[in-house]
Amino acid sequence: MVGKLLLKGLTMAVADPEGTAKVILGVVVVVVLPLFFVASPFVLFLSRPLVRPVVLQLYAEGVRRTIQSTADSYYGPVPIEWEAVLAIDTVLFEQDFSHLEMAVTHEPYRMYYDPIIREEELQKIAQRARRFIEHVGTAQVERKVGYENIYNEDGEVVGERPVYKLVSVPVLRLKSLEEVLDMLKFTPYQVQWAQVLLESLR
Repeated sequence: MVGKLLLKGLTMAVADPEGTAKVILGVVVVVVLPLFFVASPFVLFLSRPLVRPVVLQLYAEGVRRTIQSTADSYYGPVPIEWEAVLAIDTVLFEQDFSHLEMAVTHEPYRMYYDPIIREEELQKIAQRARRFIEHVGTAQVERKVGYENIYNEDGEVVGERPVYKLVSVPVLRLKSLEEVLDMLKFTPYQVQWAQVLLESLR
């Protein structure tokens, strides 16, 4: 029976290709399009952090603070992505950033944080960004610590020269997203969600 229906359908498709195309288009419009609209909010929920631009700015600044705190390390500042920190928090908070959203003050034409709350949140974000930093050791490097005078034979100051000293500095390494997710014991589903979020933010 099914074979006969398929044979009849193929015969009709060959005989009237334009009519067949219209039927296929009708099926797409009637069946697929409504499914797209039903699934869209769910896809959006999973693919991007649902936060205001002011929250994105907060994450960028908080992570920048952590990067600056590593400037004196052996290899220089550790290049942490604020997008990765936000992606992880989005999964951990399950898209619930109400603690940040409620701290935003709304005025005509602008939104801003209360300075005290803003500073507290920046510190928390900066601390969470440190998950991406691994301290692997120390190294001895020469650093300029100041200047000393240069004297001539008569004891007069004729110039100055820099003074260098051996100091210990930390050797830091940037952890991968996968390492941090593993440390946080993310499930395979959470790992995939974090990766999708990060790609959408880059």
